[in-house]
Amino acid sequence: MTIYVTQLDKTPIADTPHKVDVRKIHGSAVTDIVVISLQPGESLKKHMTPVDVLFYVLEGQGTVVIGDEQENVEKNSLIESPKNIPHLLINDSNALFRVMVIKQLTTSDGKEMKTRIL
Repeated sequence: MTIYVTQLDKTPIADTPHKVDVRKIHGSAVTDIVVISLQPGESLKKHMTPVDVLFYVLEGQGTVVIGDEQENVEKNSLIESPKNIPHLLINDSNALFRVMVIKQLTTSDGKEMKTRIL
């Protein structure tokens, strides 16, 4: 067995359509885990994923919009975002808003799932 350790600050920022700090800390054939760090005033573009997504707030506070609903969230909050529903994260605070995103990349039949920017 090998223990794999990933350090966030040594993980490169991914080039995404969102143009914010997104770092992939885990990737496998079935799961991606990324950490999104939003500076004050930054947000993700509205998008939807064909799989359920979990958001876990690591630091700060901000707004999560899922479909027609929005909720202010803070550190240690877990948010469930259902598949095929448009969603986005907004940092409307004056401090860093850091969120871990966990998503499944394949269906049980092995088909790949891709995020779609709206």
